[in-house]
Amino acid sequence: MLSKIVVFGGSFDPIHKGHTSIIKSLSMHFDKVIIVPAFISPFKKNHNYAESNHRLKMIELALKDEGLINQNIELNTHEIDKGTISYTIETIEFLKNKYPNSQIYFCIGTENLPTLNQWKDFEQLNTLVKFFVISRPNLVHDIPKNINAILSPFKGLDTSSSLIKALIAINEHASLSNDSKLPYIFNHLTPSVLDYIQNQNVYPLHKKIGKLMTKFDFNKKRIPHIIGTIKLAINLAVVYNIDANKASLSALLHDIAKYASFVHVKNEKLNIDLSNLHPVVYHAKIGEAIAKQLLKIDDIDILNSIKYHTTKRANMSALEKITALADYLEETRDFENIDNMRQMLFIDLDKTMHLVLDDMIEKLNNKNRQIYYLTREAYDFYK
Repeated sequence: MLSKIVVFGGSFDPIHKGHTSIIKSLSMHFDKVIIVPAFISPFKKNHNYAESNHRLKMIELALKDEGLINQNIELNTHEIDKGTISYTIETIEFLKNKYPNSQIYFCIGTENLPTLNQWKDFEQLNTLVKFFVISRPNLVHDIPKNINAILSPFKGLDTSSSLIKALIAINEHASLSNDSKLPYIFNHLTPSVLDYIQNQNVYPLHKKIGKLMTKFDFNKKRIPHIIGTIKLAINLAVVYNIDANKASLSALLHDIAKYASFVHVKNEKLNIDLSNLHPVVYHAKIGEAIAKQLLKIDDIDILNSIKYHTTKRANMSALEKITALADYLEETRDFENIDNMRQMLFIDLDKTMHLVLDDMIEKLNNKNRQIYYLTREAYDFYK
């Protein structure tokens, strides 16, 4: 009888309790679980990824914390050792040769199903493995008939590496502001992994963001809104096939200058003319300057997402729309018709943008407030 092996791949950047929960469940359903961390190119612009040695060490620490060091769980460094982009088909062929008397399954989340047939040599891969599909919270996808797959009897947790990196920034701010560290982050990382991240400064960009939040006097009362925006932006990024790390970073930074003053701008030597800034764009423009000048972010899509999240504008990019809509509709918001907007959000971004702009303009008119020209242009574009 063939042994049943399941391959669990990913960046594990960092590994979190969502990962270890899956590994534990897989170990109870298969003879062997092979964890395969991906190699991540250091040449990617604006990459915020941990080096492979850090990711491997965090995996080892997490497995030890969760009591998952045993004979049927293997950490395989094949893709990292290659030091270049690896395609799943190549890794599976390698493992087929290593374990010739085994039936190999490949673990994926439901978010991968819509684009699975675009993977390199998918037809061949579909014959070499049976996909083991794990449902993700808030995501429902039927398994296409042409895919050799079975649905897992268990589901994944509502967390992600992109969310955790953002929480590292917020946690840094909380620590520097003499607040207790956010207990929320402990729900996602095992103790040894959290200690390792802090002691080794694994994510320096996010630590720096936390420090800047403190320098610009970010109010802790707004943190639930920031976390809600980040979570929704990541979920939307998964649905609309947008880089979740970029969505998380945009959402994390969109309100970083919410409490900024002329004094803050002067002290941090930001090159920005505040004299003609309309109040409605004040914090967004300063936030863009912080991202570009102090954090050295040069991704124009992220910068524009921060810059236009309040006013909106005509013909926004997908990331701009996701950031703006997540800001307006995240879980702590509550107003009339918000449920209808949230339902439309996962169906059509443009239609949701129209509903949101209509709501914005109605509220501004009711208060006899001026409608900013970019908002008016956006409304005309999306209606």
